[in-house]
Amino acid sequence: MTLNELVLKYPRLGFMRQSRKFSSLPTDKQEFVVGLIEDAMFWIDLEEKPNSSDGFKFLAASYGLDQAQQEANTKGLAGKEREKFLRPHQDLYTMYNPYSGTSRES
Repeated sequence: MTLNELVLKYPRLGFMRQSRKFSSLPTDKQEFVVGLIEDAMFWIDLEEKPNSSDGFKFLAASYGLDQAQQEANTKGLAGKEREKFLRPHQDLYTMYNPYSGTSRES
């Protein structure tokens, strides 16, 4: 996004176009600042969405399930014993999996 596009979307940032200090910065530094603002706006918008952290929870649940499966293999668990050991990890994985049909996404 360019500075002009950013100002169109967020008019309160118009001061940046008028600032001599900002316009005297090298182009790469101006782009860096614009990128920082874009990133901040992305995270602010994301936080306003319900269940915005479910994607991170899904990654953590996936990792946890994988680690539990490896531990079950190491311990030589099989059958009902393995199923009982993996169940809590599988439940978390299913709860946050966006493709499982049980996700909390609205």
